[in-house]
Amino acid sequence: MVSQDPPHGAISVPADEVLDRAVVDVLYDDLGTEVVNGILLTAVADIERHGTKLLGLTDAEPEAIRRSAHVLAGVSAAIGAVELTALARQMERTCAVDHGREALQAALRRITSELTAVVTAHG
Repeated sequence: MVSQDPPHGAISVPADEVLDRAVVDVLYDDLGTEVVNGILLTAVADIERHGTKLLGLTDAEPEAIRRSAHVLAGVSAAIGAVELTALARQMERTCAVDHGREALQAALRRITSELTAVVTAHG
C-alpha cells in the first residue's frame, strides 16, 4: 500500500495516542524521577510557548509556520508526544496552520494534561 500525504492543509494524526508511555518510562529509568520531572515540566512550558506562537500565525506566514512547527515537533518527539509530533510535522511540511488550528488546540490541551498527570504520579 502506498502512503499518501493528506491534501494541502488537511490534518491527520494517530488515533488515541497522545503520549508514548514507553518513551517516558525509559527516561525515568535512565535519568531518575527528579531529572525527568524537570524535563517534562520544561517540555510543557516549551510546548505551550511554541504551540501558542504557532496558533498565532496564519497561512500567509509559511516560513514562520515551518520554523515554529519544526521546534514544536522536536520538543514533542523528544518526550514521546506522538499526536502533537504528528500534527507539528504536518504543519511543518505543508507550511499551513489554518485548517489544523482546532486539532492543534485540542492536542495541546491533551498533552499538557497527560504530562502534568505523569509528573504528579511520579511526584
